[in-house]
Amino acid sequence: MGAGNGLISFSLALKAQKVIALELSKEAIKGLQLNEQENKTVLPKNVLQIVESNLFESLEPFIFDYIVVNPPYY
Repeated sequence: MGAGNGLISFSLALKAQKVIALELSKEAIKGLQLNEQENKTVLPKNVLQIVESNLFESLEPFIFDYIVVNPPYY
């Protein structure tokens, strides 16, 4: 949650079988997708899923092993 530029999601994707990067900001998602493209040679295929969502609103029910939150800093 709060995927931002993707640094945490990308790091987790190197070790995990599936990472769902949730982000509410459309601008942040654009940057996240750009960073994903720029790092596609390093990131494993089909592990990272980018979803525009406010918390879990856009997700089907799913059991997570871990939930990592990167809240906005004010």
